[in-house]
Amino acid sequence: IPLRDIFVRMNEKIEVLKDRDHRIGHSYLMDKDDRPLKTVKDLQMRWFAEIIPLLQEYFYNEWEKLKEILGGGSLKDGFIVGEEKDREFFDNRELTDTIDKIIVWRIKWELMREDNVEKFKEAMLSIVKGGDEGDKSSSEEEGGEDKEH
Repeated sequence: IPLRDIFVRMNEKIEVLKDRDHRIGHSYLMDKDDRPLKTVKDLQMRWFAEIIPLLQEYFYNEWEKLKEILGGGSLKDGFIVGEEKDREFFDNRELTDTIDKIIVWRIKWELMREDNVEKFKEAMLSIVKGGDEGDKSSSEEEGGEDKEH
């Protein structure tokens, strides 16, 4: 996983969408003894225990911005996923008359599980790939940089 590229891309977007004081530093990639994280499992735990909650705090209830920062071109890709709801889903239509699209957003917590390491890696790569390129299979991505994990 090209962590440097991922964090550079995320921090560029954070700087534009929030400010430069909210960028994510390299300390999130270090263990308690100030050594780099060694395994993808360690990265998964740090990602879901610290980085995603931090971004949720920075962008409270701004799901589209979180989606932009955390990658994934479509509603179903990346760490943030959205499900479109029909207006018929709601009993009181007046609540939804002024809304173009109704999307229910959530964090893909299942990517934290050990059995989802490959999907976690794909979601990480979608941060630097962006758009439709994030939809490519992991076999196409294996030729890229993979020095850090």
